[in-house]
Amino acid sequence: MSFPALQSAVQTFAAQLARGKGFLSIRERPGERFLFHLVGKRASLSLSARSEPGPGPDVQLVFIGREELFDIEQAKAALDAVGLA
Repeated sequence: MSFPALQSAVQTFAAQLARGKGFLSIRERPGERFLFHLVGKRASLSLSARSEPGPGPDVQLVFIGREELFDIEQAKAALDAVGLA
């Protein structure tokens, strides 16, 4: 998965979120694992202390939003379009 694809997908529903967090590997930096943080409109990606991908999925993300604001189906569709859902 490429980082621009993740950015594009998350931007489609980021305004509906309170928080997002997770681990992922990106095409631009093979063999490394990153920690993703999203709080409000601020997002960051940093090298994880556990930099090598583990035995589980390459992407593990959690998004938190208020039920009446967060369109889960929209988020799933955006992530599925880039191969993450």
